[in-house]
Amino acid sequence: MMKRPACYVCFLMFALLLQSTKLKAGEFGIFSYREINGEVAITGCDASATIVSIPRTIDSLPVTAIWAEAFLRHGMIEVTP
Repeated sequence: MMKRPACYVCFLMFALLLQSTKLKAGEFGIFSYREINGEVAITGCDASATIVSIPRTIDSLPVTAIWAEAFLRHGMIEVTP
């Protein structure tokens, strides 16, 4: 019977962790992105894009990461900062 209270404590700790990590997904032009704690990570791009310019900010938040799979299997010619 003692496992049940411990389980509730673990659940509450997990719920608090999720609330402290603000995560939002969206799209900006040809990019898909995730907002994580006030910063933006580019997670994908329109597959038809051949020349891509990475924005410095999205929705006034700094772009600080590009996920490894963001441009996987794309026929891009050029990616610029």
